[in-house]
Amino acid sequence: MMKGILIVLLVLLLGNVILLYLLAPRLSGRRRVHPFFGVKWAHRGLHDIKKGIPENSIPAFQAAIEAGYGIELDVHLTKDGKLVVFHDDDFRRICGEKGKVEETDYARMRTYRLSRTSSAG
Repeated sequence: MMKGILIVLLVLLLGNVILLYLLAPRLSGRRRVHPFFGVKWAHRGLHDIKKGIPENSIPAFQAAIEAGYGIELDVHLTKDGKLVVFHDDDFRRICGEKGKVEETDYARMRTYRLSRTSSAG
């Protein structure tokens, strides 16, 4: 009986140590990401639809670079194997079109407009 309790306690202790290891920030990891501390990031570029700059567009990325921001973006693969920058899985919110990025070929996607601007999807 005592041996069984000791085994259960050991397993719980080991589990907690493993959990702590996985959740706790590692000091070596802090050094690895240190160059990024203090950097401002433009999520999907520095977009401003009021100025006609839609998210994930060349103008949004240019604005981010000019402002000294890092850029966060999402990449998808089109039906015909082209890499495109687009945040959502489908076109409804940004282009007002039906369909998913991965099910659409690049030529068709180029006819879509981003947030009703002149920028191509």
